[in-house]
Amino acid sequence: MIVIGDFNSNTIWDRFHRERSHSELVEKLGRLRLVSVYHTLRDEIQGQEVTPTQFMYRNLAKSYHLDFAFVSKVISRSCELIIGEPSEWIYKSDHMPLILTVSL
Repeated sequence: MIVIGDFNSNTIWDRFHRERSHSELVEKLGRLRLVSVYHTLRDEIQGQEVTPTQFMYRNLAKSYHLDFAFVSKVISRSCELIIGEPSEWIYKSDHMPLILTVSL
């Protein structure tokens, strides 16, 4: 199973959305044995992402990680995830593309 797209959420805003937080969503996906490819491959913690996927109003100073690719845990290490470079994509969208390659 693969769930990928613009979630418009991040753990950094959990305190504002206690009933429907990003962390709660990650836990629910975890119960379905789905994990974030980005976090699995980069060994980063939700909410502490180094690479942003969105630049609010196309402003490079207002960066967030809001786009995610979740896959079945059993295939997560056989995936590759590339996040588009702002210099190439910012003029098209404030969200960078996620390019997911799954090797089965």
